[in-house]
Amino acid sequence: HQLFFHFPVSLLDVIELVYGDTVSSEMLETQPYLSKDLTKAWNQASGGERQRALVAGTLLKKNSLTLLDEPFNHLDHRSITQMQKCLESFSSQNSLIVTSHDYPPTLSQEGFVQLKLHRADEVLGEFA
Repeated sequence: HQLFFHFPVSLLDVIELVYGDTVSSEMLETQPYLSKDLTKAWNQASGGERQRALVAGTLLKKNSLTLLDEPFNHLDHRSITQMQKCLESFSSQNSLIVTSHDYPPTLSQEGFVQLKLHRADEVLGEFA
């Protein structure tokens, strides 16, 4: 059985819900991995479009610490590359923790710690 329900909001509505306020077009331009059609209904969007909307709303908040759990799930190669660049830019000015089973191999590893079996197994990059 598949459960179908109507969630009468668009991708933009979800971004604004996560962000907590209205989002301008200039703000959205800082998130290049977003779908071009943000008026698409949430329940008609792909898993990748939904994932990108949730991550965008979170990154736009610019909290002092942001935790993203598996942000690369459901994304195609092009979207992963775009999100990598956005996360690298975001993390240059904000604290960011990303959990991922398979972080993209081209993601800059400066300032990253790899955890294995609940301990820091390998430090990648230089730390002050």
